[in-house]
Amino acid sequence: MELSVTQSIYYSNHKEIQLSQVAESLLALERIIYRTPSALEKLFPDTKIEKVYVYINKLEAGSLYEDIVVKFFFGSQENMDKFILKSREVCGMETLDKKPILKFVIFSTILFGGVYAASYFGSSKESKTIIENQYNYAIKLGSEWSGTTENQFKTIIESSVSSKSSLAKDTTKFIRPAKSDKNSFIYFDAEKEVFIPPEVIRAVPSSIQEDITDEYLKDFKNVEISIRAIDLDSFKRGWAVVIESISDKRISLQLDNDIDPESLIGLRSFNGDITVMYERGENGDIPKKVFLRKIITSPEKSITHG
Repeated sequence: MELSVTQSIYYSNHKEIQLSQVAESLLALERIIYRTPSALEKLFPDTKIEKVYVYINKLEAGSLYEDIVVKFFFGSQENMDKFILKSREVCGMETLDKKPILKFVIFSTILFGGVYAASYFGSSKESKTIIENQYNYAIKLGSEWSGTTENQFKTIIESSVSSKSSLAKDTTKFIRPAKSDKNSFIYFDAEKEVFIPPEVIRAVPSSIQEDITDEYLKDFKNVEISIRAIDLDSFKRGWAVVIESISDKRISLQLDNDIDPESLIGLRSFNGDITVMYERGENGDIPKKVFLRKIITSPEKSITHG
């Protein structure tokens, strides 16, 4: 069973838009919409969206107008009925197309990508603040329409994004056609009540390197490592350490293949050379995993194994 929803996007440009930018923005919008089932399933618990397809219903040049049809497939009538029942319970919606919650999920997700892009890829503090203010406004609208608190709606949007760097790239591509006109708005409804204003469009970075990811690696030499958990049957799982010079929290440890795990038995702490995998976060970058490269028993002596 399927449920079809129409979503209109309007770029109020007075200047011509390059065809390549239109194509990129449409593909970016498609990928952004593909992220929405996760948020909708969190808004309406115990429902399952099997697939989502995006179609162009209408496309007009000049001031670019896109009319998109989004089809959600539930796999069975029972799943669809369950979704409708839950949506009615949560926010009084008869069906998804009767009240525009999808519009606010898309709107909020795009702006979340803008905040992430501005946070990590070269924007000024002022630009980040401009985007954050609009994002908070989108969260407020979304929470009102969905019957959730602002914190709940924000958590739903952000936890539904598996790769924030990929979303940031899609946000920049979606917004890029509007950058050719400094007075352009991007509207998400015919009434022009939900929109991204010119100052936010200018604040979002124009582009992000394609090889940028949410994670990065950093090497450290001769750091003190405290063992919290070991697993002699695996180099990759079950190991955990605390490295106070990096974080006071337990971090997963993975041993290089040329390190003998038996050499760590009985040690509560030791020094070693490591590589730390960090994940970019709003409140600072978070160490997610440590790779042990070499065990160092003292500044004068090191142990390698082969």
